[in-house]
Amino acid sequence: MRHVDCRLAGADQAASLACALKGLPNPSSIKVAAETLFVLSGHARADEYEALAQAVKDVLGRITSLEIEAGSPSGVLCALSYVDKRRLRRLCFGAAGSLLPLSAELAAALASLEALVEVELGDVPASSVDRLQHHLHFPHVRRLSISSRADARTTYETALVFADCVAPRLEVLTLNGVTVSGQQFPRGSPELPLPALRVLRVRECDMIAIQSLHLAVLPALEHLHIAVQAFAPDFPVYLEDVEDLRPASPRTITVEYPSPYPLSPSASVLARCDKLGIDLVGHWRPSTASPHSGLLSPDYEYDEAEERKADAADLGRLFEWAGARARWLLRLGDGPALVELRDAAVRLRERFVIEHS
Repeated sequence: MRHVDCRLAGADQAASLACALKGLPNPSSIKVAAETLFVLSGHARADEYEALAQAVKDVLGRITSLEIEAGSPSGVLCALSYVDKRRLRRLCFGAAGSLLPLSAELAAALASLEALVEVELGDVPASSVDRLQHHLHFPHVRRLSISSRADARTTYETALVFADCVAPRLEVLTLNGVTVSGQQFPRGSPELPLPALRVLRVRECDMIAIQSLHLAVLPALEHLHIAVQAFAPDFPVYLEDVEDLRPASPRTITVEYPSPYPLSPSASVLARCDKLGIDLVGHWRPSTASPHSGLLSPDYEYDEAEERKADAADLGRLFEWAGARARWLLRLGDGPALVELRDAAVRLRERFVIEHS
């Protein structure tokens, strides 16, 4: 076992967890929460807690990846005091807002992690971005993930500037759940943030107009990956003004989207992408959502007849695929897979028998 989930639920688990940690010859990753950090700080006096604290200290000195689900700034500082700053390569905070108030001592400890190349900041509330931005600094980090709070989303532009401030040498950036609406950058922002950024992933967003991403300020960008969350009746990324990407055009734009059926960009958009040398790729995530599921904007005009046509076409493609797969499995002699396919169609088989009896 290389990864250890060291979240503590109660005193009765402390002794067994300590024994398990001592028996690990070569751990690479550990996940801790506030309770474990409390024990590590020496505030729990029972013998079983002291044994656990010593075992965690030993593991912290050998790992390359540390995940802190939640914890006070003092608890995080205590944990970092036992890691090998020349060994730790990945650091993940499940609730980045809990780092505040971020002391100068903790900020210095984070900046001193010389081997650190990947950081994940989860559950970042918009109200905490400025305070984190002025204290956090990861000079060696190349990969950064920022997840915005669902109830207090930060804007795409603010997240971009925040990433530039905390990790100026960043090459891969993932933004989860930010608001994308083509707003202005905050006052005093650099003209070209993240000059080394090669890969940008924008996830858990709604439909996007490419020009809202300000790609012209990211001159080194090569790959853009957009993961759309809500169902859309059409290809969910607007590319009408794709010429505006010059001269900072990414080589690939990948669009991941949920839909009951595959969607395609228009021929004109594909032609424009081809002219700019952009490879536009769509990744379809099959979904049972429908236009009246409440995921679309209120002004969407629902046409039941059109949806029924789409359903019929989708079912036709599904049955065509199922028939071809059944024949393929038969040629392979894969009996268990054929049985699985048959069981998946049991309700249709019942209707078939009723109507043909």
